[in-house]
Amino acid sequence: MSSEKLSSIRILAVGNSYAFNALHYFPHVARELGCRAEVGIVYRGGCSLHQHAQFSLSDEPAYWYFSSSGGEFTHRENCHFTECFRQGEWDVVTLQQCSAESGLPETYGQDLAHLIGLVKQVHPHAKLFWHMTWPYEQGCSVQGFQNYGCDVGKMYEAIAETVKAKILPQRAFDGMLPAGALIHRLSARFGGIFHNSADKLHLNANGEYAVAVLWACLLLHASPEELTEHPAEISDELFAVVKEEVAKLLKDPTNI
Repeated sequence: MSSEKLSSIRILAVGNSYAFNALHYFPHVARELGCRAEVGIVYRGGCSLHQHAQFSLSDEPAYWYFSSSGGEFTHRENCHFTECFRQGEWDVVTLQQCSAESGLPETYGQDLAHLIGLVKQVHPHAKLFWHMTWPYEQGCSVQGFQNYGCDVGKMYEAIAETVKAKILPQRAFDGMLPAGALIHRLSARFGGIFHNSADKLHLNANGEYAVAVLWACLLLHASPEELTEHPAEISDELFAVVKEEVAKLLKDPTNI
């Protein structure tokens, strides 16, 4: 990948529902930026680094595989890790930790090293990016929120400090996608309009669109100001603020 704006990109995300949240609108945003996007998601709900590493060894049919060639996503069920991970050639591969453990540095050990090794072995020409995920919304009842005293601010701080300590110093990564920072900043301005109101951990359309703009602009080397249209479900006001906050993060994605 060069520093020039890209006209096509192929992304493989190894993750869970947060990866799907991040990439749901990505093909749409990429198209608006004049880019054709091919996306694959190695998906298992709530999957942690440890579980991905274990499934890569056992190769059980534990995954769903989501894919898009620029339009709507389709998926296959009961897929093996190897089947999902090894098919196709990719420009970018992303890794992430599950939300409950995203701010626990002790969970970023040998399992992460194992997955990094797999990426370098199977997709040696791909750029490796870390997907920094977002904290829950206050009031979320998921048990993992207790790791952070059920406090959004503490959870975000833990995620940010863990990324700084365990991800940014690693030369294996070519970059970091600060989705968590974006959602945290937008929530500070707008309140709770970015999370799914039913569970307060996943993103709704507002959050998904915002993260897709960030990923697209960062990975495609594009400016959010190039976006002139938005989906009908996104308000004009939110569209403007998303572009503003994404532009700030693009100046230094590590400033989290």
